[in-house]
Amino acid sequence: MKVVFRLLTGLVILCAGPLRAADPDSIALIRQYLASGYKAYRHSDGPASLRFARLALDMATRQDDTEGRAYAHRYLAFGYSLQADKTNQIRHLLASLADFKSTFNSYEIAEATRLTGVYYLHLDPARMWELVNDAQRQFRLINHSRGLFECKSNIGQVYYEQGNFQRALTIFLMADRMADSLNFREGKARNLSRLSYAYAQLGDYQRQLSTLSSSLALYGDTIRADIRAELLGDLAIAFRNQNDFVRSEQTFKRALRIADSLGSVFRQQELLQELSRLYLDWSKPDLAYHLLDSSYQIYTRIYNADLRDRLIESEARFEINRKDQENELLRERAARTNLIWILVTLTVGLIALLAIMRVLTIRKHKADLQEQNTVITSQSEELRHLFQTLTISELKYRALFEYSPLGILVLDAQGLITDANETFCRESGFSKHELTGTPVSRFATSGNQQEVKKHIDRLRKGDLLSHETQRLNKDGSVSEVELNEVRVDLQDGSHLFLILSQDITERKKTALALKTAMSAAEKANQMKSRFLSIISHEIRTPLNGIIGMSDLLVQSTLNSEQRDQVETIRSCGQDLYTLMNDVVDFSRLETGTITLADEPFNLRELVSSVLNQVKPSGEGSDLSVSIDDQIPRVLTGDRIRLAQILNHLVIYATRLTTPGLVTIRCQLTKSDGNYYWVTVTVADAGPGISSDQLSRLMKPFETVITDPSSDPGFPGLGLYITRHLVRLMNGTFEMTSEPGQGTTTTFTIPFNSGDYLTEPDSSPDLQAFDPLLASRYPMTILVAEDNPVNQKVLRQLLNKFGYSCTIAQDGARAVADLSEKDFDLVLMDIQMPVMDGFQATRLIRSSRKQLPVIIALSAHILPEDKERLLTAGMHDCLPKPILLPDFRNLLLKWGPVISSIRTGMHLPTN
Repeated sequence: MKVVFRLLTGLVILCAGPLRAADPDSIALIRQYLASGYKAYRHSDGPASLRFARLALDMATRQDDTEGRAYAHRYLAFGYSLQADKTNQIRHLLASLADFKSTFNSYEIAEATRLTGVYYLHLDPARMWELVNDAQRQFRLINHSRGLFECKSNIGQVYYEQGNFQRALTIFLMADRMADSLNFREGKARNLSRLSYAYAQLGDYQRQLSTLSSSLALYGDTIRADIRAELLGDLAIAFRNQNDFVRSEQTFKRALRIADSLGSVFRQQELLQELSRLYLDWSKPDLAYHLLDSSYQIYTRIYNADLRDRLIESEARFEINRKDQENELLRERAARTNLIWILVTLTVGLIALLAIMRVLTIRKHKADLQEQNTVITSQSEELRHLFQTLTISELKYRALFEYSPLGILVLDAQGLITDANETFCRESGFSKHELTGTPVSRFATSGNQQEVKKHIDRLRKGDLLSHETQRLNKDGSVSEVELNEVRVDLQDGSHLFLILSQDITERKKTALALKTAMSAAEKANQMKSRFLSIISHEIRTPLNGIIGMSDLLVQSTLNSEQRDQVETIRSCGQDLYTLMNDVVDFSRLETGTITLADEPFNLRELVSSVLNQVKPSGEGSDLSVSIDDQIPRVLTGDRIRLAQILNHLVIYATRLTTPGLVTIRCQLTKSDGNYYWVTVTVADAGPGISSDQLSRLMKPFETVITDPSSDPGFPGLGLYITRHLVRLMNGTFEMTSEPGQGTTTTFTIPFNSGDYLTEPDSSPDLQAFDPLLASRYPMTILVAEDNPVNQKVLRQLLNKFGYSCTIAQDGARAVADLSEKDFDLVLMDIQMPVMDGFQATRLIRSSRKQLPVIIALSAHILPEDKERLLTAGMHDCLPKPILLPDFRNLLLKWGPVISSIRTGMHLPTN
């Protein structure tokens, strides 16, 4: 029996070879390869992911580790998904599913079924739905709610991949509610990131942004760094889609820092490419070119690193094959030892069987050796091809480096030059041999040495630098350059510095010349403005006499012919006044010195005042006025500029519509509690003009004569100034016209509502002169005016209202008169000899705080001038030439105030 037992044992050993048990160290190594492969997959490093998964698969197969083999097939599928290799992806997923089924792990079987179904999308949609539904059924059987959630989210992803974005959105929202019910934060965060892609495809970028932000917030501090980098990259792209370039740039840089800390070069390259697209959209081509170059450098490093990794993998496979051969030899030796033992114990009848088995073993061994030799030959050829590819890559890099239009320097970690391209050598005058091994500080001027050291320190920290400086050339000349500097981290842990240099000397010279020319132009504009200001003041003085005396004559007893003549004089004076204002405003528009006032006014009174002034020039035209009752009684804004705008438009309409109807309509089109948007429309029934003529009217000094027998009578500045004033007041302006259809002009301006209005109510039907006004509001009046014409106009205007006055020739005389007699009202000219109006007012206010009320008379009062007048102690101002309605309103405004002060009340503040 012992002999038979030994015989059977020997046969088993001879036929099956030595038995092998799973090695715990090998199992641990398999798990390590799987972890490394999954990490590479999360970093989007497809080649590395595949290498580690293949190593794990080979070792798991040799160790008969079914579970390890199942996971290795799964991670191989993940790696092929990064390379868009659907065929190999599905093949390994099916192998993974088959291996998991043999482990009887219900959850992993369901999970493998789910993954396989998702990746069947583009190959066999019907099979895909069958597998996904089967996965849901299996998760229900084991009551795994999170697995059901993953299936639901995957179904949404399937619809997304099929282009049914609305259906995908609906499914993702259902999955989101499932995650809420399960309190599954990580799953909800992952589903929200998918939901953001659906919003992006549907054009809802605002919800895409909020969904991505919610995903990041849900992950919190538990999120893996690689996922955070991916989500931040998506968030940056969303900001870029909404043209929020600043936030997009900040978010890209956050993602880059995370990818850099992880050493994920694939993610870095992807983010740099997207950031370069941002800079192209942002009109920053220099930064875009710099980042594309950096991306190419990373690509080169990735590509070369991939070659090296593949060499390492080939060496590792060669080592595994060598060890397998050694193990095979050991097994053969053990078999031979067993054979000797069996030969001793077996009978002579088994010698023939032993010989046959020996022959079969030798044949198998030779076949294995031949197969291994073929593998080694193939690997050797692959190595040769890899080295050839590496050489081509190096040549491409060198061509890009040498022929770049930018100067390029490469520095080592100590700041010493290791390489320079031809462009830099040509611009600096140094040869590459002269530069190699020298410090970069050799190019710094005496004042920039410390700056160079600081930049090297910042580069060591990983900062990206972009700045302008000076470069000292070989011949001693100094060039202005723009530098972009970056640190490049190498595979071995060391780093180098890359400096891109662009010579901007000529650009600097051009900018300096342009600045000098602009300064000269500004000085010329200032001189022109000063000249116009002086001319304006000098013209207003005689205009004051013309318009003032015309107003007085109009109110006197005249026959019809005389009245017509006086009206003509008055109309011409007002036209000259308008023209002078237009010229001054045109100059201020060119220099950007127009300022706006902010004071309360009554829109209805303003419109009425404008229409009263333009009636003489628009005789023969009918005016129709409509003002919306919803417009507040008191608005706040620049009433003078608004009156100027309306005056120009009404004059234009009435002069081109003779006879005909001119309609003025004021409407409240919008209000939000703070602002009231008032739209004013001026429409005439005139001949109208073509679109070409209309565009000409918007230009300065352009006029259009619609009737060859008539002249519009204005120089072509009014509409140009009107449109610009509306825009300065944050409004909109539109003018439309067609030949034979008339012209319609519409503008909209926002105003604040006012609390009160100090201006008196006025009505067009009031008498121009009220001789009883002096009896209602008695006042003693002093006129400080040096011009005899203005003295005469003011005296006669006051006489028409029942007042007498005292005339002072200058400011000093006015102060002296006030020291001898009390006056209630002082009409103070600003520009006078001996002492101007400001000095006189300050002296008066030093001893008299309330009375007299001081009214400034000035040829041209701007908003900033009015503030100065009030600060000096004046109460109000009246522009020259003095118009009758303005003068009457002034007396009506301050007459009651002065009467109140006399009874003991205080003067209201402006």
